Amino acid sequence: MRLFLCVFLVLFEVVCSVTRPNIVFILTDDQDVFLNGTGPMSKLRQYVSSQGATFSNMFVTTPLCCPSRSSILTGQYVHNHKAINNSVDGNCSSPSWQKGPETQTFVTYLKKSGYTTFFAGKYLNQYGMDETGGLSHIPPGWDHWNGLKGNSQYYNYVVSANGKAEKHGSDYKADYFTDVINRKATTF
Repeated sequence: MRLFLCVFLVLFEVVCSVTRPNIVFILTDDQDVFLNGTGPMSKLRQYVSSQGATFSNMFVTTPLCCPSRSSILTGQYVHNHKAINNSVDGNCSSPSWQKGPETQTFVTYLKKSGYTTFFAGKYLNQYGMDETGGLSHIPPGWDHWNGLKGNSQYYNYVVSANGKAEKHGSDYKADYFTDVINRKATTF
């Protein structure tokens, strides 16, 4: 019995000490067939597609941005998470979304499993607006948060850096949004 217990404890220690793989999830906008997917974006193909996984036969639950992103975050169809369009009234980052589906995104499960989480980029179209809780709202599960206020802007925008407003101007080298989130991600 003692031998069995010792073997069990050693195996348990080995299994528990195995490190989990890193997960890097990159979501890009407007990669539809009409725009030729990643065709015009050679850098994206060079640095992401060629060195990672791509979904060549990917389908989304809806062609609208916020409902589609909500489905990716929750794993639910639109009729279940109820983000039906890109407005607050359509449940895009609304208080109702924040109290319900946002509490059960894949990130919350990663966090509960011991992962350290980081976000940089566009979250949901209405994120950070006053009527959705402002920039101090950090969605559950994120340890490091850099969420763009509102929708896609590449200059003269505001980022919620862990709940604090971080304003960016129009300097090409310092403020281009894609470069800013790249710098944040590579220093994480």
